[in-house]
Amino acid sequence: MSRVAPPAKARPHRDERAPGYTRRKPQRRGQLRVRSLLDSAATLFVQKGVDATTVDDIIGRAGIAKGTFYHHFESKAALLAALREDVIARFGEQVANAVDRCPKDKHWLRLNTWVRAAVDAHADMGPLHDIVFGGANEPARWTATGSSFMDNFVSLLTEGASAGVWSVENSLLSATLIFRGLLGVVDDIILAGGDPRSPAQKIAELAARMVSARRPAQFHGARDRVMASDGSPVRHEGSVPGKCRGTPGSPSVR
Repeated sequence: MSRVAPPAKARPHRDERAPGYTRRKPQRRGQLRVRSLLDSAATLFVQKGVDATTVDDIIGRAGIAKGTFYHHFESKAALLAALREDVIARFGEQVANAVDRCPKDKHWLRLNTWVRAAVDAHADMGPLHDIVFGGANEPARWTATGSSFMDNFVSLLTEGASAGVWSVENSLLSATLIFRGLLGVVDDIILAGGDPRSPAQKIAELAARMVSARRPAQFHGARDRVMASDGSPVRHEGSVPGKCRGTPGSPSVR
């Protein structure tokens, strides 16, 4: 006579809505491996240089099989390109996190914070900046237009103009000029061996003056013709040839 096994006890159901219960999102292995490869490559590229670093060096530091490397990247050059995009993304995240802590209606504070955070983020790149942006295979020209951090900056300027806080005729042009100027100032200081964060507040103040300046047509003498039809200079009363009169400064952004 066969013995019938007793029915298995049902596993008690855990109420996911019970107090203290938090559903955890599973982290994808692929994302973790890519992150490990990028971080390992960044360290080795800075320490040894891109040319001297091999794929074996990278996977050895990351503790990942070579097959896994080639599953995600077809070559070391492809990984370098991904690292470059990762650096840009981290720059944008650092700036966005700083600005997000500012109240939405504090436009001057948000502009000041964006510029200062961008200076910090650029400085934080350190020698990795030259690795990902200065390689022989990198394009000679690069545009920030279309990147998330630039889109956010354009929106910031547009929102301030819509609120009547400042005057900006072309938010993208103004954002590009401020951003590119910021990079140039910081890079000059780095090359001179100075502290790249030192000009942050001054750059922020200059950016504020830029967006709060009067429109060109409102400058004294801006609509005057500088040269007569015969090529001779024309001096208008109340204007100085070759010079523009100053414009009112912006409100304090400190």
